Amino acid sequence: NPPIGDPYAATFDAFQRDQTYLEIEPDQSLLNMDDPYSRTERDNQNVSYFWDLAYKDGHYYSYFGVTPVITFHIPYYALTGKLPDRPMVTGFFGILGIFFMCQTLLAAVKLLAPRTNLLLLLLSLPAAASCAGFYFCMNFSDTYTLQLACGLAYLFFGLWMGLGACSQKNKAVRFIMLFIWSV
Repeated sequence: NPPIGDPYAATFDAFQRDQTYLEIEPDQSLLNMDDPYSRTERDNQNVSYFWDLAYKDGHYYSYFGVTPVITFHIPYYALTGKLPDRPMVTGFFGILGIFFMCQTLLAAVKLLAPRTNLLLLLLSLPAAASCAGFYFCMNFSDTYTLQLACGLAYLFFGLWMGLGACSQKNKAVRFIMLFIWSV
């Protein structure tokens, strides 16, 4: 059975079964309700449900996104044969995101202000990582901060590709960077 407390592990389990819905059996009373989406009806009839999952047509779905599952859980499982824990995944995307954010800032400086004071630039990098929320995500690793760290990592990766392409002289490399940025 999938771990119900971790929607990413449950999504990984669903993918292993070649399905998109989670392998969680809904309460039979929920299946028999006229309007299973009415919280008032569910509460009045004392029907149990998983409030942090999406319910449709007798199945539960995770709405947290599949990006961490596809880009970390599946490769990690293929290499080790076990699932990673949430702090490990959040830390991975946090460190990756900080790297991409630093690259984004360096690309922006190269493009917009090439004669920047090096000391000020170096001091701005940890401050920017703190302001972006990476340290918060890695310190308070839970279901919500994992998705935030993953989203920030890919946001800064896209920005790095876009800004880096603007100052790229090689047309082929610029095209590849703009293609990656557009995806």
